[in-house]
Amino acid sequence: GGSAGTSAAPDGAGGASTAPDGGAPTAPVASADAGNGSTAGACDLITVSELEGILGLPSVTTEAFPGASETCDIQADSAPVGALVLTRVAAPYVYEAFAGDGASTPISGIGDRAAVNPFQGQLVIAKGDTVLSISLYDDGTKSEAERVELLNAIGTIAAGRL
Repeated sequence: GGSAGTSAAPDGAGGASTAPDGGAPTAPVASADAGNGSTAGACDLITVSELEGILGLPSVTTEAFPGASETCDIQADSAPVGALVLTRVAAPYVYEAFAGDGASTPISGIGDRAAVNPFQGQLVIAKGDTVLSISLYDDGTKSEAERVELLNAIGTIAAGRL
C-alpha cells in the first residue's frame, strides 16, 4: 500500500464535504433527473469527495472547460491527475474512434457500451446520445491494471448520472 504521509486525515464523518479555500462549492446531487437527455456537465458527473475516495488523494479540485466537448480537468494539489470529456455531438463516431482502437477492450456494465484502453489510461462510455471519455494520467505510481480499476470506479458513478 502506498499511503502518502499527510497531516490531515481526509476520513471525516462522511456527509459533509468541504471545498478547498477558494474553490467553488460542489453542487449537491439532489436532482434525480439522471435520464436520457441529461444536461449535466462533465464536472457534475462525479463529486470531488468521490474522486478523493476513489483516487486516494487529498485536495482534489475540478474545473470545467465548456465547448463542443466539455472537459472537466481533475487536479490534486494543483497537479494534473486526469480529465473527463463529455461529448454530445456525433457521439457514435467519437465512441468508435476511441473504442475501435485495437488496444481497447470492451467493458460490460457501464453505460450502454464502454471500452478501456489501458495503455492510454482511458475509458470511453457511450450512453444514449452522449459519450464520456475518462482519462487518468500515468504518474508511475500505479500499474495499468490499477488504473483500469480506478477508471471503472469513476466511470460507473459518472455513467449513472449521464
